[in-house]
Amino acid sequence: MCSSDLASRAWARVELGQWEEGLADAQRALQLNEASAGAYRVLGLYAREKGDLATAREHLLKARNLEPQLLFLDEPLADVERRLQGQPERGV
Repeated sequence: MCSSDLASRAWARVELGQWEEGLADAQRALQLNEASAGAYRVLGLYAREKGDLATAREHLLKARNLEPQLLFLDEPLADVERRLQGQPERGV
């Protein structure tokens, strides 16, 4: 299976709520193609779902940089940005 097929399957699994399976497919897609915007989108959505907002932002921005026309990035990225702004700053 090629990386774009795996990224598409990862997205479908996430849409079905199969987060762990989607994550596994996205990770495999990146092993085959380090520039898979679809895989980074899924990694970002997974991180957001798990509450890791900084990682979610990183992956979603990488997906946007790799493929600016990629669908379904605006809402999750805006959500992550809103949630990050609402978090208190952590002391060093």
